[in-house]
Amino acid sequence: ATYASAVINNGLTVNGSSQYLQASSKLLTTTSYTVSVWLKNGNASQATDVTVFSNQTDAGNHGVMMSVNSTGNNYLIRCGDGAGNWQASSTFAISTSAFEHYALVVSGTSRTLYRNGISIISDTLGANTSFGSASNFTVGINPPATAGRYWNGRYDEMALWSRALSADEVLQIANSGRGNSYPFTATPSLYGAVAFYNLDDSSGNAVDSTGNGYNLTNNNTITYTTGLINNCATLGTGNTNKYFSATLVDPDSYNSGFSIS
Repeated sequence: ATYASAVINNGLTVNGSSQYLQASSKLLTTTSYTVSVWLKNGNASQATDVTVFSNQTDAGNHGVMMSVNSTGNNYLIRCGDGAGNWQASSTFAISTSAFEHYALVVSGTSRTLYRNGISIISDTLGANTSFGSASNFTVGINPPATAGRYWNGRYDEMALWSRALSADEVLQIANSGRGNSYPFTATPSLYGAVAFYNLDDSSGNAVDSTGNGYNLTNNNTITYTTGLINNCATLGTGNTNKYFSATLVDPDSYNSGFSIS
């Protein structure tokens, strides 16, 4: 395998015919786990069922695998307990033009695959993942290493956790531009934010999560409902006169500039 400029500094490139990485252990052994990685497909005509990462062998159904599905242009996830092997395929075409962030999060029988911080697969497994007879973890080839099915593409900032990351943590990785952003920060103020509103409130004012105290006053009963991540604020349509207000730091005090996201 070779290395070249990627999302953050260098990343790994495998050629789809002979290059791969293999760990000296399964790496994943718990029923709750996360695999996070930036991926860029290297071939628009990728062979079917080639392996992106795996510790699941053809001989058994223990472990987890991410591969290219039978159409050749979508990612497929497999999680097995030795008896059953539960598969799910994304509906998004694999990108050959840009890196995309993927995170597979499994919490017991709950499985979610995120693409760029957004859930694209969410389902329930028939049983907890078991790694009893799983193989050593491989990248770019199906284990054992003699099995072939090489993937052609590029990797960056790959990480594995023995727990299920939250949706907020996955989004933090995808959006932060700071690698895997580990250890995760509890308050956005550590990024230098003056105020941060996740709008996950159920009623009333919008709380500033930085701890700086710049809460937003709810005027004329703004409501909250399910949004992109947890809740969001709903102001209604037309001239409803609903708005938030607050007294914040004067932006003019930031001589080097400021940002609103």
